[in-house]
Amino acid sequence: METIDIDTEAPFDPGEWIGKGRKWPLRSSEVPSGLWNYRKDRLTVPSCLSPRTICSPDMSVAAFISYTNLPAQDKVLVFNNVETYFTPQPPNVNATNLLSQPIPSQALVKRLMEHVGQALLDGAQSVRYPPTAKVHFPIWILQYWMEIDRILEIQRRWRDCAAWLSQKRPYDPATEHVFEHASERLQMLSWNADTRALGTVATTSIFASLLSDDWLSDSHIDMMVAHLQKRLQLSRVDHTRIESLAFSYALLFVSAPEEYDRPSPHYLQPIEAAVAKDKFLQLYFPAFVDEAKHWIAIKIDFYRKHIHFTTGDSLYSKVYKPQPLITKLLLRVSIFPLS
Repeated sequence: METIDIDTEAPFDPGEWIGKGRKWPLRSSEVPSGLWNYRKDRLTVPSCLSPRTICSPDMSVAAFISYTNLPAQDKVLVFNNVETYFTPQPPNVNATNLLSQPIPSQALVKRLMEHVGQALLDGAQSVRYPPTAKVHFPIWILQYWMEIDRILEIQRRWRDCAAWLSQKRPYDPATEHVFEHASERLQMLSWNADTRALGTVATTSIFASLLSDDWLSDSHIDMMVAHLQKRLQLSRVDHTRIESLAFSYALLFVSAPEEYDRPSPHYLQPIEAAVAKDKFLQLYFPAFVDEAKHWIAIKIDFYRKHIHFTTGDSLYSKVYKPQPLITKLLLRVSIFPLS
């Protein structure tokens, strides 16, 4: 098959791309913008059928948990080659009654989305409905299935949260009110509304992880750091600074030793200047330890020239040192003169 040449990108012409034996690039950065837009247009769900019109993101969590007007989802994980689901024939079904149609399994939908670019280049015009090969949906049905799958997944998470609150509810009056307050908040909190909180732009669905035993995400950690930064500012503690995950990411970004001879990453430059002027003596920041799959806090003591870290979790009897991060931190001696 012919490989796409993106050295000189001309205006997109479907007649020059579709059915011409071209191959979809393996790297998304190599896909011409015109081809990306063509894929995006074919996957765009009509506004009147958008899942957002079915289930408003502003609906309360309590109402969303009980909401039943969503399609069911097939749990079968075994499926044929994804190529067989695409067809060059036009759609042959009215897609207005989608709510009554179960959507395919999450695994199949993901595989179909991964292959849709190549299928479009091969001339696909429709997608076979898995339960019956006679039904051909428009290509955009894949995006619809993806969005419904995401809604169902978030609904499962919020239902798990309600169950978690019930199961973990203590009999201690001193802490029981906290669980009562959390349950009451589910009556008012939107299940997936846009939110800006503590420096993070996300949706309210990220809060579901806080009422569970799930892992915390980068967004959760940065929100916690932003809260600590505000508390630090109000406490008027001198010579102390708290940084977000961007600090550890900036340290780990350097991959080759010779890069340490170049100017510091933009994010680190004001911190370097502050250290040089002794504006603060200790710095705290969060980091993720891959070996333990665990978040930790790290403290740099510039006065004593020490690096401290803690697991912060009594479940871990073994202490995992964040060696890659500490190694790169010590190599950047021009910023952190610890030796």
